[in-house]
Amino acid sequence: MWCWRLMEWISWIERKTNEEVLRTVGEKRTLIDAIRGRRWKMVGHALRHPEELHNIILEGMIEGKKTAGRPRNSYIGQIKIDAKVKTFKELKEKARNRLEWRIGVVTQPSG
Repeated sequence: MWCWRLMEWISWIERKTNEEVLRTVGEKRTLIDAIRGRRWKMVGHALRHPEELHNIILEGMIEGKKTAGRPRNSYIGQIKIDAKVKTFKELKEKARNRLEWRIGVVTQPSG
């Protein structure tokens, strides 16, 4: 992102977001979209196979104390945000319908 800012002479004082810079130069976030798409496909596969190890790991809870401060967004939490669902149960139900899940992969928004 810094290369676009240098080429467009955008100073850090201007406080432009990365999305605004990308819009200015007419580019899209391709790496983020690729990561989001692969994550979406992997989780869909894992949720459709409940007996496999990766699904057991995804559903598992970590024991111990919580750390102080704002809780970090978990892997499943980010998938729930991307899928626009509130609970893990809704996410599993959505993953069982492969056609709906694949449509979600294609229509994932950038950023």
